[in-house]
Amino acid sequence: MKTGGVKTTTVRIAAPVRVTFDYVAEPRNRPRWQLSLRRVDVLTDGPTAVGTRWLDRTMVGAAPCLEITAMTSPSATASGASVGVWSEEGRWRGLTATLALTFVPVAAEPSATDVLVRLDFAGTGAWKLPATLLRVLALPAVRADLRRAARIIEAGGATTGLR
Repeated sequence: MKTGGVKTTTVRIAAPVRVTFDYVAEPRNRPRWQLSLRRVDVLTDGPTAVGTRWLDRTMVGAAPCLEITAMTSPSATASGASVGVWSEEGRWRGLTATLALTFVPVAAEPSATDVLVRLDFAGTGAWKLPATLLRVLALPAVRADLRRAARIIEAGGATTGLR
């Protein structure tokens, strides 16, 4: 995908990396913390993994189809927890969005996770301008959504992890 300006940010969540990863990486949890969603319709059977596809049913009526393109769960090691990686690609009409999250245990705070966000949009034809606008507008929304997820996780509400 041709990129026109990848946007990045980091959100710290006061929870262990595995708990954070398991909650955020599960698409079925997203309507609880992603403000723009009414619901998620999972299209594939089986456990959540690379290749899992779903429709985001948004408040404005858009229904992009998303797919997990990378998913490596963090694991416990002798020196602590390892890094987790998760990414998705979404398509709707002439727009393509790519979101990559890296879950990094915070060395100084073993019960904290830095979620590194990498976000990009591309558009074809008449969708080039909306893609450019989304590059500017979407990152603050993603940060706010992840902060909402953080509040749920930190309050002990992340009871539904990966399926």
